[in-house]
Amino acid sequence: MLLTPHLKHNEAKWPYAVAALLLISWFYYGWSSNRAWESTIEHWQTVRIGLVQPNEAPRLEKQVLYPGYSRAYPPEMAMTERLASTGAKIVIWPEAKYKAYFDQPEVTEAYLNQIDALNIRLIFQDIERTRDPFNSPIIQQYNTALMISNEGQMIGKYQKMKGIAFGEYVPFVSDIPILKRWLKSSWDHF
Repeated sequence: MLLTPHLKHNEAKWPYAVAALLLISWFYYGWSSNRAWESTIEHWQTVRIGLVQPNEAPRLEKQVLYPGYSRAYPPEMAMTERLASTGAKIVIWPEAKYKAYFDQPEVTEAYLNQIDALNIRLIFQDIERTRDPFNSPIIQQYNTALMISNEGQMIGKYQKMKGIAFGEYVPFVSDIPILKRWLKSSWDHF
């Protein structure tokens, strides 16, 4: 009779052993997979990427042009030149202020020439507008990301599909033309 409770106690230990074995197997698999991954990526080619961060506060007012810089040669381009001199092959400018790349041909030409001279690729964002060809009002405005190749050619662009509510459009109001005009005229007075 004394053996029965002792036997049940020993039988109850096997689930713990199975659970411990599963946990140890799981950790071993993770460790060995990580080692395999590390040895695989060790032989990959790398590309030096630079990120430009001008640290300017966003504002609705007209853009401030700093002494020695212009729309065609913004501070971001000077930072890009420094990154290119340290070996960066791709430079990314974060979404920030309006750059006039799509609106002013002299800005477009300056960017393409500068990037060609630096022999890097540049990824940045700007506002792209489609206009009515007859009377020139803006029909649609896009937040567009684009890439300039190291030969100074635009090789691709992406127009943002969904704007950010209250940042890029006002929900419901932007869909009703009369409310949109009223909001725009009211906002312009501030």
